[in-house]
Amino acid sequence: MVVYNATRVNKLAAGYADRLEKAGFTNVTAENWNGYGLSSSAVLYNQSSFKGTAEAVAKELGIPAYQTPNLKLNGVAAVMFK
Repeated sequence: MVVYNATRVNKLAAGYADRLEKAGFTNVTAENWNGYGLSSSAVLYNQSSFKGTAEAVAKELGIPAYQTPNLKLNGVAAVMFK
């Protein structure tokens, strides 16, 4: 699972990644978002097998989850704007 920082706020993704790890999620990394098409925070996943995890992450972060078939990451991504 990857948490992306879609802002210029330093360590935004790292803070959310830490929060998810403390909530019990594993293999969480933080990176900068280079994508497009979003204007607010969201959890994205590309396969229905990741739906449960994506919804759990979305619930923890208080943001929506969307299935995105063209997501290049095979798994779950949280894109954070706040």
